[in-house]
Amino acid sequence: MIKKLPNIITTIRLILSFIFIYLFIQGTKNFEALLVFVIASVSDAIDGWLARKLKITSKFGENFDPLADKVLTISAFVAFAIQGVVEFWCVIIIIFRDVFTTFLRYSFFTKNKIPTSKSAKLKTAVQFVFIISILILQVFSEYDKSNTFNMILQSEIIYYIMLGITVLTAWTMIEYILNLFKSKSKYH
Repeated sequence: MIKKLPNIITTIRLILSFIFIYLFIQGTKNFEALLVFVIASVSDAIDGWLARKLKITSKFGENFDPLADKVLTISAFVAFAIQGVVEFWCVIIIIFRDVFTTFLRYSFFTKNKIPTSKSAKLKTAVQFVFIISILILQVFSEYDKSNTFNMILQSEIIYYIMLGITVLTAWTMIEYILNLFKSKSKYH
């Protein structure tokens, strides 16, 4: 049972992603959506830590751990774009990166596994922190009579932070492609 624990946590995170989407689109469940997102985000760190600590790797974990992260972050970014909190073009770049690198990871191009880079791990962590921050602002804005939190959500600060996240995300795609070519040349 202990050897399956990281995979169970990954599965729970994937399920939590859909629960988060459901709660978020309700529009009146911001606190609940925040809580589910935080639990899902923390589960990402826990399942990775457990897998390393117990020296457990599995095909399921290799495939579904990054997928669960992508479903969670993309759903939040799309929801934020629909609300007008972030720019759609930024979200499109993030989605393109995730779909493209996933395609490369599972296609015939990559016979050798390319490990997740430090910048890709940083990207995921930064995205989680940003999304949680936006969700917290949305929770506070429900109770804010002065409209301060809504003004922050619509401010240029959010725009520039999202721009930085988009640039980091694009960089991780370029880095992945470069690492793919390096691994190809190493084995040929």
